[in-house]
Amino acid sequence: MACLICVDTPPRTVFGMDFFGAQIGPRFKGIRDVPSGFHIAFWSVQDQTNSMSLKTSKLLFLEEGQEAVWRWDALTEAFEDISTTEDGLRIAFARHNEVMFNGDMAPYPQIDMNDWLICTDRITKEAVARLQRHDVIDLDDDKKYRFMAFETRQNSHFDQSPLLQQLFEKYSQSDVLGELQISFSLFILGDSYAAMNQWRNVLTLICSSDTILSDDQTFCAEFLEVFRVQLQRLPEDFFVTVAASENFLPRVIKNLFQILDHTSPLSREIIELRTQIQNTMQTKHGVVLHATAIQELQSIGLIDEDGNVIDLSHFVVDDDELPVVVGTDSLT
Repeated sequence: MACLICVDTPPRTVFGMDFFGAQIGPRFKGIRDVPSGFHIAFWSVQDQTNSMSLKTSKLLFLEEGQEAVWRWDALTEAFEDISTTEDGLRIAFARHNEVMFNGDMAPYPQIDMNDWLICTDRITKEAVARLQRHDVIDLDDDKKYRFMAFETRQNSHFDQSPLLQQLFEKYSQSDVLGELQISFSLFILGDSYAAMNQWRNVLTLICSSDTILSDDQTFCAEFLEVFRVQLQRLPEDFFVTVAASENFLPRVIKNLFQILDHTSPLSREIIELRTQIQNTMQTKHGVVLHATAIQELQSIGLIDEDGNVIDLSHFVVDDDELPVVVGTDSLT
């Protein structure tokens, strides 16, 4: 575990890390029991008129046991990293010798930890360094991002496995999943349009790579697990926002499901992840997707050997096998 020590933070500031945030009190001194790895901290300051400033965000990469120390700068309304300064070292030392200090630090929520690790476990310190010049960066300037560059084809009906394989050879499978993770995190928590575009591009490439997804079911399952949690954390209004007006996500998932439906046999893990993705799209986002192939239903015991349905309550079948956006009222 690691920790982020924050000193001189103004009371009533809304401060958060990753998937959680809250308005802080005057004794707030940071967040403890933070899992090592990639994180995003964000804050919004309340002024004298009780209005909140726009959200500001920074990312950081914490090593196991690391104690990062940030000090509030009232002029810039931002935190300065003083971890390696004399003051920073003194503050970190005080944390180990003052019982009350730890009592004023908020614990990292256990309920959010597993989802965050699934969403970020492939993001390395080297990836953060490649993305930016510094380990701690301002997320508000899209021009600072240096995402992976790769070739894509506009027509996603063609198998793009050769293009994805080129990316694997230049980086690695884990690094590509890390790019999917970091672009999603910067989009959701950093409000970055450039990151959303990169997330879409990586998703489109992977979900159009028929051969790789069919032949490498280990990678396929790892990708689906990351994608499943991302869909759960995607804002519920994503499909009605301007940024999502082209509605690329249902089309991408349709390509993905078509690949899976024409792959036999599929591992039980992949079948279960596919079902979870379908359910999340329906129950949270109001997008109904077609059911799996009959042989897949038989393999997980939803259809008996005579072809009789045992339990199909968690599927919604669309005759055209196309994603359909429905109103949320119809789901209740």
